Amino acid sequence: MKKVGMKILTGVFALLLVASAGGLIAKHTLWNLPTSQDTVMVPEELLQQDANTGDMVQGNLQTFAQPGDNNPSNTAQASEGQAATIELYQGNAEVNRRFEAGNMLPGDVETGYFCVKVHHQKELSLFFNTEVTEETQNLGDALFVKVTNMDSGEVLCDAPFSEVQGKEFSTLLPKADSGETVVYYRVDVYTDTSMGNEYQGAALKADLNWYVEDDGSLTPPQTGDTSNIVLWVVLGVSCVVLIVLLWCRSRKGDAKNG
Repeated sequence: MKKVGMKILTGVFALLLVASAGGLIAKHTLWNLPTSQDTVMVPEELLQQDANTGDMVQGNLQTFAQPGDNNPSNTAQASEGQAATIELYQGNAEVNRRFEAGNMLPGDVETGYFCVKVHHQKELSLFFNTEVTEETQNLGDALFVKVTNMDSGEVLCDAPFSEVQGKEFSTLLPKADSGETVVYYRVDVYTDTSMGNEYQGAALKADLNWYVEDDGSLTPPQTGDTSNIVLWVVLGVSCVVLIVLLWCRSRKGDAKNG
């Protein structure tokens, strides 16, 4: 009976070892997947501050969206004051959002908001850049992109896509004792009222990139999930118990053979 009980006990702790190890692997894998592209409401005080500055590009305002994209998570609904969420953390140091423009007329403006959440404690720089991936009729020469830090009012860039292509624009984030910093940006993509007919029907696709240098400054997201600790404890206890059980079985085998 003792031998049967030892086998059952060994099997139980072996299963706990495998289950806890599998759980940790699964959580680590899921944790490193890109974050969801949900939207949040821009704080009312920032929207009011934005309106009071008179800094917004004037023109035929449209919703900042990807033409033909039915996925609302990829859209920053400027008309509803919603911002597309971008989350940067350890193992996920860069996120990009695609933008497409087509058939824009002189004076057209597409405005969108982005909520960038960075998980960190040390001081670091948050970078933004644009990368034109496709265009026709050199629309990048006539299509402007203006990026404004809504919290500070700083304009990171305001120039044609062709001029800002590949250039880095940064926001310095101070130490965050809370473990995270949230920054809201407004992005205006617009055409000048003097744009000529040579751009009629032209199109442009670009990536809008937010990132930090992955030098160890980023921290894991604070989810309040303590299951990692439990899994590590189960894993450790299972390992110790299995080692003891196997050692006991080995000792009994040696004694029997002797």
